[in-house]
Amino acid sequence: MGAGKAEKGENTPLTSSDKAIDDLTLASPKVRPPIPAGTVRVKTFQPSIGFWMRLYLRLEAVGLSLAANWREDCEHRNARFLWCALAMAFGAASYYSLPDEPSLMILLGLVAVSVSWVWRRARKGAVDFLLLLVVSAGIGLSVASYQGQFSSTPVLTRAFSSPVTGVIDHIDYRQKNGRKDERWTLRVEAIDRIGSDPKPERLLLVRKALGARFDAGERVKLWARMQPLQRPAFPGAFDYARYLWARSIGGQGYMGREIERLPKMHVSGLSGLWAEAKHRIESLRNSIAEQIAARMKGEAGGLAIALAVGKRDYLSNDVKDALRQSGLAHILAISGLHMALVAMSIFWGARALFALVPSLALSYPIKQWAAGIALLCAFGYLVLSGNSVATIRAFLMTAIILLAILLGRPALTLHNLALALIVVIVVQPYSLVEAGMQMSFGATAALIASYDRLRTVRIRLGVKQEATDTHHHPKGLGRMRIFVRTALRWVGGIGATSLIAGLAVLPFSIAHFQQMAPLGLLANLMVMPIVTLVVMPLGLVSILLVPIGLQSLTLPLVAWGLEQVIASARWIVEQSDDRLLVVSGQGMVLSMIVLALAAYAIHRRGLALLGIVPIVAALLVWQMTRPADLWISDNGARVAYRGTDQRWHLLGSSRITIDYASLLHFDGDARLLKAARSHKAGKGVEKRTPVGRIAQPVGGSKENARDTRSDWQLLSGCDKAACFARDLARRDGHKTGLSIGLVRKASAFDEVCADRDIVVSKLPIPASCTKPRYRIGPDTLQKGGARFIWFDRIAKPVGIEGGIKSGKDGQREERTDEKQGVAEQPMPKPSTPGASIKDAPIVQKTRADQIKDISSGESWMLREVAAFIVGRRPWR
Repeated sequence: MGAGKAEKGENTPLTSSDKAIDDLTLASPKVRPPIPAGTVRVKTFQPSIGFWMRLYLRLEAVGLSLAANWREDCEHRNARFLWCALAMAFGAASYYSLPDEPSLMILLGLVAVSVSWVWRRARKGAVDFLLLLVVSAGIGLSVASYQGQFSSTPVLTRAFSSPVTGVIDHIDYRQKNGRKDERWTLRVEAIDRIGSDPKPERLLLVRKALGARFDAGERVKLWARMQPLQRPAFPGAFDYARYLWARSIGGQGYMGREIERLPKMHVSGLSGLWAEAKHRIESLRNSIAEQIAARMKGEAGGLAIALAVGKRDYLSNDVKDALRQSGLAHILAISGLHMALVAMSIFWGARALFALVPSLALSYPIKQWAAGIALLCAFGYLVLSGNSVATIRAFLMTAIILLAILLGRPALTLHNLALALIVVIVVQPYSLVEAGMQMSFGATAALIASYDRLRTVRIRLGVKQEATDTHHHPKGLGRMRIFVRTALRWVGGIGATSLIAGLAVLPFSIAHFQQMAPLGLLANLMVMPIVTLVVMPLGLVSILLVPIGLQSLTLPLVAWGLEQVIASARWIVEQSDDRLLVVSGQGMVLSMIVLALAAYAIHRRGLALLGIVPIVAALLVWQMTRPADLWISDNGARVAYRGTDQRWHLLGSSRITIDYASLLHFDGDARLLKAARSHKAGKGVEKRTPVGRIAQPVGGSKENARDTRSDWQLLSGCDKAACFARDLARRDGHKTGLSIGLVRKASAFDEVCADRDIVVSKLPIPASCTKPRYRIGPDTLQKGGARFIWFDRIAKPVGIEGGIKSGKDGQREERTDEKQGVAEQPMPKPSTPGASIKDAPIVQKTRADQIKDISSGESWMLREVAAFIVGRRPWR
């Protein structure tokens, strides 16, 4: 009809669809009709879409697609609730990074106003997602602030010795360098010489002189040397003081030999019942550990105790390091694997026993009965394991699944993780900034999201397999095929689980421990079948056989499996490269990694790809962060500077201290691992620090004398009065020409202040010491703690030496000295022990060196970062 009117030349109206088709036809060159030969071509102007307009249209299309994905995820996965739970965790974790204590009343008021506002808008049908995130973060911050102000303990502010009376809450047994000691957590009743200072709730005391045995719950009186909580070794280091304070420990120290047992005091009420229950549980844990140690000797017994009751006291440091470096440290933490094996084994075992009785199976809900029994056993395992964060998280998720079975409702695993996170925030908010909690929740979230995606892929592949696998096979061949397929799926599941979990916890492992496991996937493939099929099932059977005294039938097999686990871990460590075991953790931004992991776990399709953005940002920050050039210890007794080899070198000590070892790990330095392995292999280690190149003392062998006839012998040295190091270098190996002096005795201040650019001392620095550019004394160290210093190069006119010097108490001020660049700089050689630096000969620079220093046009500004931000927190 329309075609006929068109042939007659009649005008026909076009519909909207016809117009769209006509526009597409005109715009597309592929559908244009061919132009007959001889036709005259006439050029007409047709406006074209520019680049920016096309870019805008593409971005608009991407935005519309992401909005559609967001609506789908909110509808099917409740993405808003999951993001709000994560915002609550971020808010609670931010409390421990604040420079000062927030006002709880103001926080609660703001949160109440925000919640009422959100509620009113929600009743009107308007839900602002950003406002929900802010309110959730405020709630988390308020919970952490409440715990910090009302559920913590006062801390000691000075060191002193005094008799202490208290009750033993917990005893840990440690072994280091072949020497055993005990660490007591003592609930304090009275401290005789505390004076007007607030009394801490608990003390952590080390008992080196072992004698009579004591158990948890005993009331004792002892003499103790107490001191404030240990401060961080460097900016960004693990805050051990905050760790102890969060567990109501307000001081630490050492106890004397004499310990007096006192009669127990009866405490009425719920607090007394709770304390008595904790002591009985701790005694039960110790009893179980002793029984396992008596029946299972060696390192396998220590690992069995760690798996059974969560006590790592019986494990040697060698085994712990091997498990950690091989990527098997998750075996020590009683987490989802252990809880799932215990709970599900009991669930299926109880259900199978009930199914053997037809009257029960046909008339009663045996599935719900089995779930109830498994829930009670899982709770008992939680109590005996020590209530760590990973165990609490695993129990909460397992309990939610079992409760869903009891109620006959499905359980959403990602929602279980969010609910467990909220419970942890309310009960233990301080655990959010600790490595165990972050690695546990991160690995679980990655596994849930990955297996959800794999399940979708397997469903699609399974349908195709059923369509193609319709032909019949002989009976024996079919069973073999089923067995091989099941074995491959099981091995593939272990490999996929290890790979996913390893990638998820890798950023946290680097940031907290500066370690990674390059062969972790291989280690898990070797070990997890033994743990899953031998250790855990037979260990559970051994517990069930205890009442009838037949546990000795299965314990040898459990011991064999654990020995294979330890041997595999050591073999993996031997095959690993030391340079990959220790990785620099500087600049790692965990908040960005958490956001990327959350995007991957919560969303699908396009929104999940947005997680690449924070990952790229974190990697850029990691690579662009410049490591420090100088480290000053918390007490000012040790200094570490960079050599031309870009490594740390210790000044002021001849042994590896705990803080310096932590510094080396933080820098990704694997020299400690080599030194430890050399010591274990019997090759011997130098008496002096094996990781620093301090000048050798005079009087050594001829070979040593020849080795030290280099610039290093003139670069650093120590005596009883002071230490020095000159020509300090930056992390990139560039020499700065700066020098440092570490004063040990007051008599050395005059010489060091006259010759050095940086002066550090734990003694009060005299006011006459004005020449150094930077001074740091005990007052500054007491306020800010340990610190990092960077040497930043600044341009200056030729012939003028400008710089930064330190005023009183380490405050910097501008300084200009035209003659400083050409002054003679003394370079004393290392002196013999007991001699003074003044006795060493002075080596002067040549005129050529002086001209080179002037013409270089370089000046250096010292930039520092202290471990403590200005402000007062409860654990400091």
